Amino acid sequence: MFRSTADRLNEKQRQGVSRRAVFLGGVQLAGFGLLAGRMYQLQVLEADRYAMLADENRINVRFSVPTRGLIVDRFGQPLATNRTTYRIAVVPEQAGDLKAVLDRLHRLAPIPANHRERILDQARRQRAFVPIVTHNNLTWADIAHVAARSADLPGVEITATDERIYPQGDLSAHVVGYVGAVSKQELTD
Repeated sequence: MFRSTADRLNEKQRQGVSRRAVFLGGVQLAGFGLLAGRMYQLQVLEADRYAMLADENRINVRFSVPTRGLIVDRFGQPLATNRTTYRIAVVPEQAGDLKAVLDRLHRLAPIPANHRERILDQARRQRAFVPIVTHNNLTWADIAHVAARSADLPGVEITATDERIYPQGDLSAHVVGYVGAVSKQELTD
């Protein structure tokens, strides 16, 4: 049983090929194992985290005040009306660096120093997605000036709101009441 040299070479080549095939198969198996492990980690172990991040991308919470109707007396005289006003608010969560955004906004629509400190304090105390009003009762020209540069102001929102006007003042307060933010004095009384 003598084998020829050609047979011995063919056998060595077959052994070399089978070793390479086993090695490459092992590398592929390890690669698929790593991918499967990572998929398990992302889909099972960290599912809650990514579900919350997906909801944050999908859901945009905004507070909106409904339009209130006109109140008139029996003769048609207005007791409570609405006037459209414009305001600027900043959402700390969307702004990123809130101080830098306030600096850029200050160049367009000045913010007094004490008001700026109140905004920063309010941003620390409340949830990050709640808008903080920086300017109220702005004119259309002021709003247009800020809106033209809105790309440089992340998190800044310009909204039109209705301000309640009571033409007869305290005279009809017992009939129409009022809605507004609670002041510190009213909280202590």
